[in-house]
Amino acid sequence: AIAGGLVLAIWGGVAQAVEFPVYGTGATGHAGDRVLVSLVYDYGASFGAIAEDLQFEYQFASMTFVPEASTIDVFGVPQNLLQYEVSLREFAELHGGSVVVNLDAPASLPDYKGYALSFYTGDGSPQTRAGLVTLHVAFDILGSALPGSSEVAFPNTNVLFDEGGTDFTYPAALQHLSVTVTAVPEPQIAWLLLAGLALLGGYARHRSKLSNPRDHAFKPAGSCPFPAGLRSELTGLELD
Repeated sequence: AIAGGLVLAIWGGVAQAVEFPVYGTGATGHAGDRVLVSLVYDYGASFGAIAEDLQFEYQFASMTFVPEASTIDVFGVPQNLLQYEVSLREFAELHGGSVVVNLDAPASLPDYKGYALSFYTGDGSPQTRAGLVTLHVAFDILGSALPGSSEVAFPNTNVLFDEGGTDFTYPAALQHLSVTVTAVPEPQIAWLLLAGLALLGGYARHRSKLSNPRDHAFKPAGSCPFPAGLRSELTGLELD
């Protein structure tokens, strides 16, 4: 990790490793959908970041990464990842550091692609963060994707360094998030389902009418839908 090595050189020692409170959720969608895999960081009351390695890898056979639709709200308002890189670079270069981004970073397996962002400040000045910060990573599921699950992994090379020299790593659970592709019913199957629902609705209404005795009760002459003259003659008849 670029930033990690530089920070250790700056602080001249071995950083203490602590698991950072990061929580992740996968996503579900159909072929052709855009979905968001989300991470929530809990920075607490205040966190002074002097370096960060943000990396993830994904199975490219079923989806593509969309950086311009991926957002993070470190600076109070959501920015897409491209804007976030610019903001980090401005801060890092102001303090003798740098930001390195690789949209096609090496991945651990041959059917994966990777993304990597490394940030550090050369003079150890902290970039302050606080509270809950949400990262949404956007993926477009390919139209050719088959139903099933594809993995999005945030490996243990993800680290955050604070101004005290603590090395925060990501939880192991984030190495196995997934994007689940669900099947879309064929058009003819969808029409059959709709027709079946319509028949069931009609049958239910018919059963409801049959089970209501008021619908079959004798109606008085005043409510009978006969012409007025015929109705008056009928009302004069005496029934045995």
